[in-house]
Amino acid sequence: MGRLPLEPHEIREKAAKALQRGCLPLPSHARRTDAERLIGLMEHARKWEVEEALLEKAEKMLEKWWDQIDRHEAIDKLQQAFYRMDRNADGFIDKEEWGRMMGRLEATGWTRSAMEDIFTRFDGDRDRRLGYEEIVSHLLTNDKEGHKLVKQVATTPPSEREGLLGLFGDDLLKGTAYREFPIATTDALGDADIIGVIFMTSSTIDKQLYPHTLLQWNRELLQRVASLYLDLRNPDVLNKPSQKFEVVLCSFDTQWECFTRTVGRPGPPAPWMVMPFDCPWERDYLWRCFNSKFETRTDPALVILTPKLEIISIDGFGDLDVSQSLRMKVFEEWCEEAESKGRWRLMFQA
Repeated sequence: MGRLPLEPHEIREKAAKALQRGCLPLPSHARRTDAERLIGLMEHARKWEVEEALLEKAEKMLEKWWDQIDRHEAIDKLQQAFYRMDRNADGFIDKEEWGRMMGRLEATGWTRSAMEDIFTRFDGDRDRRLGYEEIVSHLLTNDKEGHKLVKQVATTPPSEREGLLGLFGDDLLKGTAYREFPIATTDALGDADIIGVIFMTSSTIDKQLYPHTLLQWNRELLQRVASLYLDLRNPDVLNKPSQKFEVVLCSFDTQWECFTRTVGRPGPPAPWMVMPFDCPWERDYLWRCFNSKFETRTDPALVILTPKLEIISIDGFGDLDVSQSLRMKVFEEWCEEAESKGRWRLMFQA
């Protein structure tokens, strides 16, 4: 027997209860999804003529939420812009870093004189470098041009190019943090049939854990990657999967010491490519290209792309059913195994 339809007064009561729950104070600051959900509840409540006092309460809560949302989004934009400009992660933006930023924004309509004026206004102590607090204190004076510039920095891609160079920049590093091991992005990724991008935050550094090494991937995971994402009619796929699959590690450490522990020490380079430390604009842009697509975030996360940078999967580890313990390995284990086979000793002696 089917459920009887609700009477109008019952629907009204349910709408009122839903609206009452929907406009309760949140444990943390409101997000856009919270505000949009409340707007939907208010529209439903008006349709069923819920009492005006409850709607007024919801209106006041919505106004408060939008104020929180605008404030936190402005802070997020400022933090993002500061991270992009501070190439050496010393906590300051010097004239050289500001000059690099100007070069990137000229194509968007900003003039160098206007950006130099903003630097002068922000530089309160006249030491020719900007700290985060200096920028915040000046923006609080409602500097409209300053707000506009910060937003532009946070939303501008690192270059106008498309494809591999637009997403990863000109150069990657051969499995290490150090510039002594550069490789052109087109050389590193141009022949790959699929590309994996590992996103990794500093939260994993505390335990000195690292992504599951590609040395073992060559024996285990690459076979499974090949069976999932590549054409099995190609006999070379299963025989030489490592030649079909290239991986780039993108770490978001803001300290050089942590970055070197994450992506590779000066010893034998690890068998993946690395986004350089002094390219925070590129690293941030790469992350934000995929950030909104993550339903649940894992650390590290593996995104699988086609050579044309179309997304195959945003949950590469989940697709492979790789457990958290298997997903991360201590980097020294790889070094010990590689050194025991003498693979790298000859390279560095040469």
